[in-house]
Amino acid sequence: MWITQLPGDSDDYCKPAPFVSAFIDAVDEAIRAQSPSHGLSAIQRTWLAFCVTAVLVTNSICWARFERASLGTYALAALSWMFRHSKMPWDELLVASVRVILRHYGLTSGSLVV
Repeated sequence: MWITQLPGDSDDYCKPAPFVSAFIDAVDEAIRAQSPSHGLSAIQRTWLAFCVTAVLVTNSICWARFERASLGTYALAALSWMFRHSKMPWDELLVASVRVILRHYGLTSGSLVV
């Protein structure tokens, strides 16, 4: 899920898979369309892309596993701090994520249970 680059190729050694980046970008666009002042910052997009990728790689929601999956790129404390203290627009993030998924699959009716 993570594409590792050789030193010197870029400032970033790890980047999320293209489909994860595309999803996060689509969610950010959906948030901005609904509330222009509540879009995701670059740091929030990077953190969120890492977390989505880590869930897919580890098949869990566990900061310690995320830290191990990052191969030292992210510390457990930093990951959990971002979750607890960032100004992430959680309500808008949930709504936008659901909208992006529904739009992607062309779903226009039905029941959604959360």
